[in-house]
Amino acid sequence: MRLLIVSALCGVLLVAPLLADGEKSGEEGGQKQPQKQPAEQQPVKQPVLINKARGRYAIVVASDFEDQDFDGVQTKWGEVLELLKKKYEKTGCKVFRYKGMPSEDAALKKALADYKPTYVCFLRRPKRCSIKFCVSVVKLMRSLDDDPYDDAIWAIFTAYNDEDALKMVEAKPLLVRRHLSHVGSGWLKWFESGVSFNECKKGEKWIKEPGKEPQKVEGPSDTTEQWVSVLNKNDVDVLSTSGHATERDWGMGYPFWSGKVKVVGGGKLAAFENLGRGKRHDIKTDNPKIYYSPGNCLIAHIPCERRFIRDCMVLSWMHNGVYQFFGHILPQTRWCTAWGVANQFFALQDTYTFAEAIYANRIAARYLINSHKHGREKYFWNRCLHITVLYGDPAWEARMKRVREPLYEFKFNVVSAKEGRKKATLTLQFNYKCKMGDRNVPVFLLPFFISDWKIEKIDKGKAVIGDNFVLFDLLGEEFNKGDKVKLVFSFKKVADLK
Repeated sequence: MRLLIVSALCGVLLVAPLLADGEKSGEEGGQKQPQKQPAEQQPVKQPVLINKARGRYAIVVASDFEDQDFDGVQTKWGEVLELLKKKYEKTGCKVFRYKGMPSEDAALKKALADYKPTYVCFLRRPKRCSIKFCVSVVKLMRSLDDDPYDDAIWAIFTAYNDEDALKMVEAKPLLVRRHLSHVGSGWLKWFESGVSFNECKKGEKWIKEPGKEPQKVEGPSDTTEQWVSVLNKNDVDVLSTSGHATERDWGMGYPFWSGKVKVVGGGKLAAFENLGRGKRHDIKTDNPKIYYSPGNCLIAHIPCERRFIRDCMVLSWMHNGVYQFFGHILPQTRWCTAWGVANQFFALQDTYTFAEAIYANRIAARYLINSHKHGREKYFWNRCLHITVLYGDPAWEARMKRVREPLYEFKFNVVSAKEGRKKATLTLQFNYKCKMGDRNVPVFLLPFFISDWKIEKIDKGKAVIGDNFVLFDLLGEEFNKGDKVKLVFSFKKVADLK
């Protein structure tokens, strides 16, 4: 695919963050007084987090991966490979090698297709993670079978250096409780606690305390000092950002002047007031966390096409505790698929890990591109899927703490049928009043691979089934709390995802 590099505006957020039951966003409503959650919204059971993949794990490396680094210095990247193999050997782990670009190696494509992995980890030294490589990975991961969808949960595993990579391999599971956002009201109602600064409205700040609803308060005109102060407490589990960015910096205000976060060398980051010209605030954080960047240009690009620049945003954030990083490797545009990840991860609470949520969103976006998008919007949605990547371990157990009922949830029941087939009933139940749109397409990830499926009945809308997922097309439909959509289908079971 030829990629058009356009002059784009990064990060204009047109978000009404998953409103429910008449709730108003910060842009629409006045200040909302904090109130306790209703008793029925209190969490009943939290997930037991263990580092265990739920299916076969493929590690994909270049044929010369174990060779010395390009500058002749021996590194520990070979040890990273061995630790990954050991970590996932119980659920099945295999190493695959390729020459050139991954999507151009026919032998790799066939081997991966035959192995049928649940996770694919592209282990790569940072100085080789070019745009060409990232796009090649995207192309490969939707070419392993005949359908147009991504064929596994995948990520590019790289790091600022080999020591950081070793920490990422050995990372314990992450229960996501606290959010620091610079995106509107920050989806804070789905978190135990957090702080968000609206990048589109000067002085608008949101806070969320445990057991209370998000509250809009007066914030600073320049958010730099307060944002760094929250981050440096070293208890933020996920960061989200939007606005102008490059490989070397991020502007904290979109239509107004605020601070700027910059790389300052040696893997360090600092934020500077007044568009980067004012007082410096050093970023000092190393706790494990996620970086979700749906609205920034270039922030996930690792410059290495002409010369390698280790001190870039994505690698520097990894050096400061970010173990999974999702963002754009080229300019972001107004038609962007990345915003849908928030629904799959934040609003569905503990349903999916961060990597699973990204995978579910890619399935939903691909379906919308093929079935509902047209013209320029279709082109840019497709482009977005080719220029957004997840860095890190695709099987890392990073999952939301359930603080309220998810936007909707799935109930899946399977019984035996004739001739070795299975019959499944999948029920989609809504927990809030909501209208279905581009950013909240329900995707259920099956607990096993299937084949020869046949839809027998669906109450409303349309269902699309793949060998490891079910998608509900309910676009434009409105639902109330308690509403259900039931799908009945039969299939042949291929393999468990244990």
